[in-house]
Amino acid sequence: MKINSLSLFDNVNDYIYIDANVFHFAIRGIGHVGDICTNFLRKVESGYIRAVTSPLVLDELMYKLLLKLIEEEYGSNPLKILRSSRKVDKSIFERVANMIATIVRIKNLEILDIPKSIIYIMPSNFKRYQLLPRDTLHISLMEIYDIKNIASADTDYDTVDWITRWTPLEEQT
Repeated sequence: MKINSLSLFDNVNDYIYIDANVFHFAIRGIGHVGDICTNFLRKVESGYIRAVTSPLVLDELMYKLLLKLIEEEYGSNPLKILRSSRKVDKSIFERVANMIATIVRIKNLEILDIPKSIIYIMPSNFKRYQLLPRDTLHISLMEIYDIKNIASADTDYDTVDWITRWTPLEEQT
């Protein structure tokens, strides 16, 4: 596993798989990291970078954004709020839906299909890399589509020896 700075990714010949945290940092505008992610997504939109993601990444992003906005709005644990009252302001759901729609509309961002055959390689990847199930699915999808680069701040991917992780954080080695 190689780790590099996302701001340095310029391999126009290879695809890069975008993880949820890159979209999250860009949408939420989280300081310098948000700027790095936004600039990266602009390169995708311009066609300079060939990027892909999956419906599961967008599902994960939607969930994280929902929880964050509920926490900000109500000032307490968003899961308790969702489970106890289910009375969350509709505008929060609208905001999250709009954020996801913005991601989906990024020109030149390809959203990969998840083939059902993925289930046949997930168990071996799960054992080999000891990743959480969702991350195992992402790695398995990358394997199916022969994608060797991932844009992610998630260090769990560092156990996967055949990929290069491009991080927006200042931890590259």
